[in-house]
Parts: sequence; structure tokens; C-alpha cells
Amino acid sequence: MLNSGASTITTLSMKLLADFPQDTWKRFLNSVTLFQLSDFEIIFELVLPLYRVSFADVHSFLGNHPSIEVLHLYGVDIPWPPPLLTIPVLPRLKSIIAHPFYVVWILNGLLSDEKASPTLTDIGISSEYQSTAAFDYALFDDALERVAVFPTAKIKLTLRFASTDQNAITKWFEDHVSKMHDASKSSIISRLNNVTSLVISSFGYVCYDQMLIEVLPDWLGMFPNVTAIEFADQSLDNVRKLARKEFVMKVAVACRKVAFLCVDKRKLRLDKARRNFKIMMNAEGGEGSGKVE
Repeated sequence: MLNSGASTITTLSMKLLADFPQDTWKRFLNSVTLFQLSDFEIIFELVLPLYRVSFADVHSFLGNHPSIEVLHLYGVDIPWPPPLLTIPVLPRLKSIIAHPFYVVWILNGLLSDEKASPTLTDIGISSEYQSTAAFDYALFDDALERVAVFPTAKIKLTLRFASTDQNAITKWFEDHVSKMHDASKSSIISRLNNVTSLVISSFGYVCYDQMLIEVLPDWLGMFPNVTAIEFADQSLDNVRKLARKEFVMKVAVACRKVAFLCVDKRKLRLDKARRNFKIMMNAEGGEGSGKVE
């Protein structure tokens, strides 16, 4: 049925909650060819690893569809470490959001192709819900290392948190912030010179604890060239914490190049917060007051 409409189908989205044998996916992904496909999404939620699409079949499908410009993968097979791509896939890719494995794998392939003219400007790195083990956020750093050397001058970076292990999420942020004042250590965050727009996204069940809220402003301030920050797809509890006056003011002070902070589609003016901070400091005899202790 899909092949019969191959000349007109540009978008294919598959969101699955049921278990199907891997052989079913193998036959499907290796027999479908959509010549005009530009937007491809496959999401496996609550599906056991035994029934997920294998990496080999994902590789085969992507290799047969170089026309894809937008890619979203969730819950597919994750072999590690990423194998080398002798023939890069997706030369027209403009946007991706996936597990760090696929981000590393695809970016490595594009970086290895001297003839490639990278059009990729929107890169999303997503954790995944795992019922048997905690998500390893060190994998985010592996993907960010590839983003840092990608030749695109202006990248929109999305970090999506889907795991339920709040301690692991908070620790990842804290580990990076701890390197700010340690000359012997270097955080990949401070080397993301090509990232100009940042989106922090979370599944609805992910709630930020107070420790994370405390370190977030300093972490955001580590990005050298970010001019736009957005918190998207957040729980109501997260939105309440992120929109607080104290948090917004801390972000305004830490991120001098950012004009607006977007929280759940609400735009908060940071220039106004910075002015209020300066007035407050002057009133207290702090920075900019001219007073000498």
C-alpha cells in the first residue's frame, strides 16, 4: 500500500505501543521505498527491547531514503559503541532528535564525507525511559562532542529528558557546573560555540528537583553564544518553578546575550530582569553602586 503511493508520500510517522516480532519490522523496513520521503518518525513506547526495530533494519531504511530531511527516533535498537559509516546516510538531513547513539552515528558519518554540504541545523539529543536500568547521561556528552565540531555555524540544540531517574538528571547538570571553577577540567558545554539556540524539553512525568533548579542558571550561562533559551513540554510543576522571579533573574544575570526566556510558550523578558537586578544591587550597595566598603 505504501509503495503504491511512493510518488506522493513525503511524511511517514509510526508510533507504537504494541509488541511485534522483529522479523515483521525487518520485512517492512527492507521492502518499503518512498522516493519523496522527507519526514520520518518511528517511536516505540513501552515496547520490550526484544520487539524493537533492530539497528541493522533502521540503517537499511535510512540508507535507502537519502531524501529524509527530518528524523525522529525513539525506542529503537541501541548497539554501543556506534559502528563506523563507510557510506554516510541522510546527506540532506536538516533536523534530528534521537538517542545519543544515533546522533553520534549520523554526525560521524556526515563529518567523514568530504563532499557533504551539511544542512543540519536542528539537533536534538533525547534520553529514553528504561524500566530495567537508569539512563546513562554520559552518553549526552559523547553526542555533544560531535555537535561541537560540526561545521554548521548556528545550531539549535534540543536536550530532551525522558528518564524517571531524577538523581541522574540533576547529577549530569551538577557535574558540568562543578567544572566552571576548576581550571584542570573542561566541560563540553563551554565548547559548544556553534550552539546559538537552546531548548530544554521533558516528558510530562519528569519533575525537576530544587537542586537542579539551583544549578540551571549557571549551567545555561556556560554556553558561550546562546541567544535564545526555551523550556518546552514541561510539567505544570516545572513550569511553576521555572517561571519564578528568582529563577528568571538568575538566568538573566548568567546569560547576558539572551533577551527572552521562553517557558511553556510564555516569553519572559530578561533585559527587564537584568535592570531590576541592577536597581536592587545599587539599593543594597552592591555591584554598580559606587560605594566602597
